[in-house]
Formats: sequence, C-alpha cells, structure tokens
Amino acid sequence: MKGKNVLIVGLVTGIGSVLLLSILGASAGTPSQKTAWPTKQVTIVVPTGPGGSVDRISRGMGPFLSKELGVNVIIENRPGGDSTVGTIAHLKNDLDDGSFWLLSSSPMFEVDSIRGASYKLADFDYLAIIHWDSYGIFVRKESPFKTLEQFLDAMKASPGKMKYGMVPGSWDRVLMKIVAGDGLGSKAVEIPYLGGGGEQRTALLGGHVDFISSPVLGTITSIGPDVRCLGVTKRQPISQDIPLIIDVIRKYNPNVALPEIVTFRHFDIKKPFRTKYSERWNRMAEALKAVFDNPEFQEWNKKTRMDLSLLNPQDSSRLVDEMDKLARKYSDILK
Repeated sequence: MKGKNVLIVGLVTGIGSVLLLSILGASAGTPSQKTAWPTKQVTIVVPTGPGGSVDRISRGMGPFLSKELGVNVIIENRPGGDSTVGTIAHLKNDLDDGSFWLLSSSPMFEVDSIRGASYKLADFDYLAIIHWDSYGIFVRKESPFKTLEQFLDAMKASPGKMKYGMVPGSWDRVLMKIVAGDGLGSKAVEIPYLGGGGEQRTALLGGHVDFISSPVLGTITSIGPDVRCLGVTKRQPISQDIPLIIDVIRKYNPNVALPEIVTFRHFDIKKPFRTKYSERWNRMAEALKAVFDNPEFQEWNKKTRMDLSLLNPQDSSRLVDEMDKLARKYSDILK
C-alpha cells in the first residue's frame, strides 16, 4: 500500500446491520444477484492526494454508502500525474465486478486523455455526477486586494510579477490565459502543484503564491475563513455576492470571451461492468439515490456547504462528453 492513503469506513454491525441488509434485499427484488451483492468491501479510488475536494467528498460520503451497500467502504488515494496514475492503475489492475469505483474530477479526467494518457472516456460508464463547482480567484485574507478591480490593476501594471498556484489539468491555466493575457495584455508566473487542490491551497496560505485560481465551493469549505474570493466564473448559492469575472474583465477589454467553466466530480465504472452486471449497476444507482435522500446526509451536506447533488447516469454521461468537447477546444493551453 506504499504511496496510498487509505481510509476504511466501518459498517455498523449487530442487529441494525442485519435489519438493514434485510431491508435492502427486500427492496431489491427476487433475483439472487441483487440480494447477494455486494458481499465484500467496496473501494472508492481517489486519483488525487488527501485534502482536496474529491478526497473530502469521498470521505464524507463513505459512511453513508457503507450503510446503504451493507459492506465496508474503503477510500484509497492514488495520486500522481494529475490523476493519471490512479486512473490508469484502476483501469488496468482493479476488478470489474463493481467492487471498485473511481471518483474523478473534470476537466482533469478529460485533459489527461487529451494529453495521451492510456485511457479513453469510452473505457468507462458514468454512474453519476455528484458535484459541480465554479472557479474563482482567491487571495489571502490579509491581501491588500479587496476587489477584483484592484487585483487586475496590479497585475496589469506589473506583468510577470504575481505568482499563482495552479493544478495542471484543471481550468487554472485557461482562466489565467483569458484573464491576464486576453483581458489585460499581462501575465502571471505559474507555480504548478501536482498533488491537487490541497497542495495548491496550502501554498496560498503559506504565502508561497500571491493568488490561486480554484474551485469555489472546494476552496471556501476548506480554507474559507483565511481567504477572499475576488470573482467567480459562474454564480452559485455560496457566491451570490461575488462578482462574475467576465463582467469585470470586460471593463478592460470588452471583446474578451470567457466560458462559464466549472468542474464536475463523478463516479466512473470501467467497462464492461454495466452490461455484464446490469442488476449490480442498478443496485449502485439505487444506493447513491438512497444516500442523497438520507436526512443525515442532507444535514452533513448542508453543514459542510459542499452542495452535493445527484445527476442520473444518462445526463452525467452527456455532461462528461460536453466537458470533453470544451477541454479539446482549449487543448493547446491545457496540454
């Protein structure tokens, strides 16, 4: 297990678990495949390091999934190569019987494929998108920049002076190319963090970079009290009072075009599981829906401000495909 960060979410034992298994079996129907599965632990593979949004989402959902599935749920981090290492290892080595789920983050998932990673989007079926998040520009709370205009004025006045922490394979580079390059005719110094959002945010708090471009909910829910969000790519409930970046940057260049770039988090199941084990696939979808319907999970979701929501497999597949098309549009920057 060297190089992996693993969390085991224990299943509640005793009369309560026996009753739960009985209920799940009764609701699943008569075929033995439904009632007998799963019979062993389920592993959620997180292809990024501890501390990032994907990691925190998986660990928050783990206990609830364990309860619904009736088995232990293991959270296993396999970081490296912008999520490529963990994704490829999962595809090549893990069983395809439904005991391993991959929790990916788009556009990193699509970008790695565009860069030539040895997997294709067609290697997976998409069980559910469970989270989406817009992007924002963040500075430390003690930063002299109180508004996005102040920040952009400083960047325009001193090209190449500001350092920003970015995660390769994310929208960070695209956003900075459009904001700094197209909008201001300026540039910032790029400092890459291969370990994901957790490392990126730690670098900001430590003063190693001047700002970051990062998912809004993921950043606010992890280091919110210590940072200030100056602008967002798309408004969400948590960001209603924060200006849209496109509205501000067009004051400097009215011809700038900025898509409403967001990130998705989704459960991916490698093929041919869905066709080989259709009843298990339905069981997994039912378990996820039960988690989101659980009042205790809803309370956790509200308390953590993660704003998770469940999208069905059909719409999830469609949106992953749309994300891939958008990433390919900016492939020259993302590569």
